[in-house]
Amino acid sequence: MGMRPHIARTRSTLIYALATGVAALAVGACSRPASAGSGAPAGQAVHRTATVAAPVRISYQLTGVTFTSPEHGYGEFVNYGNKLCRIAVGATADGGARFSAPVLVNTWRCARTQPAGALVFNSLGDGFLYGPKLFVTHDGGRTWKASPQRGEVLAVAPSGRSVWLLEARCHPATGPGRCTLHLLRSANAGRTWAASPGQPSAATSGYGGQPPLGLGQEWLVRTSRSSGYVASLAQDPVLPGHKPVAASLWFTANGGRSWSRRSTPCTAGWGAAVSAAPDGTLFAICAGEPGAGLQGKTVERSTDGGRHWTTGESCGIGACRDPLGDGYLGTIDAVNASTVYLVGGRSPLLVTHDGGRNWSIVKAVTAGGDAGTREVIFFSRADGLVLGTDNVLGRYSEKPAIWRTRDGGRRWTVVHPVVG
Repeated sequence: MGMRPHIARTRSTLIYALATGVAALAVGACSRPASAGSGAPAGQAVHRTATVAAPVRISYQLTGVTFTSPEHGYGEFVNYGNKLCRIAVGATADGGARFSAPVLVNTWRCARTQPAGALVFNSLGDGFLYGPKLFVTHDGGRTWKASPQRGEVLAVAPSGRSVWLLEARCHPATGPGRCTLHLLRSANAGRTWAASPGQPSAATSGYGGQPPLGLGQEWLVRTSRSSGYVASLAQDPVLPGHKPVAASLWFTANGGRSWSRRSTPCTAGWGAAVSAAPDGTLFAICAGEPGAGLQGKTVERSTDGGRHWTTGESCGIGACRDPLGDGYLGTIDAVNASTVYLVGGRSPLLVTHDGGRNWSIVKAVTAGGDAGTREVIFFSRADGLVLGTDNVLGRYSEKPAIWRTRDGGRRWTVVHPVVG
């Protein structure tokens, strides 16, 4: 997954117990002579008590999920305080119905940029919380450590202990709007990193030394331990001082030793989402300028590894003949060569079964109010899940929800995760 769009936040409450079994602890219970000035007769015991502080309530929001199997996964939780904000990670072993008490990863002053907003794990317990900074765990999320990088981390893609990391290194000396993309590799699950022997000649737009935090941008699509794509398919055309950066798509089949440039379906715009089906069919959805909960989109499909593309659907705001224009572009998941699911801010769950020509709303998966859907993950053609919000108590009473299908989307069930 790449950078994630903003959606309306919902809350789930977690209580950290600071004391158990007793409400107060007696201190000095043994008799002892009174000290001078105590006001008690000599030889009479003085008893003093100290009250244990009440448990501190940390109200967390479930903002993202990642799964290593249909049942085992992890959740990203954020607490937005008045001055100090927190980000934490909890684990689930039942498909997201219950999460363990989130483990604090990092805090930051709420007025500043959130240090990380995307989460991914391998099946060995190695996890990565990133974007723009990087935090790593090697014990299933029980402990976390910062992993300083030269640039802003855009994407992390593990395959066993092999991990690829894509970062943007911005160059303020040459003016705003220019960040080059660099691929790093790790053979030991992120304990050490080294630059890929070959680098795609890719760049992205940025301003003030920061890469763009735009809607729906996928940067790295890994298709096997040795193959994958680096994409920089969209630019933000309204950034102050913006310098045009050529959109590009690059492919490697030898672990990053060399790269070949492929044709680019998204030449300009506000965002792009890319996904590869198990048979190699590549999908890209390009998005235009968003507004009032709508965003025009173009669906592109390639069956030859990005060398050539065919357009399935293309429409501007208010001109789509189906729900494709509803909501903002987030991410997509290509289940096979014809079926693709789409989620995003203020967007319901959308699906196409004909390679992108026609789209429909999955009505069994609700999108509460303007919150939309956030994550879509399919483990096979039949088994998948969606993270979103459910307005079970009305439009303004949204709560996190995970919908699950085990029959290819014909039927869905919903759970509201319990935390702690």
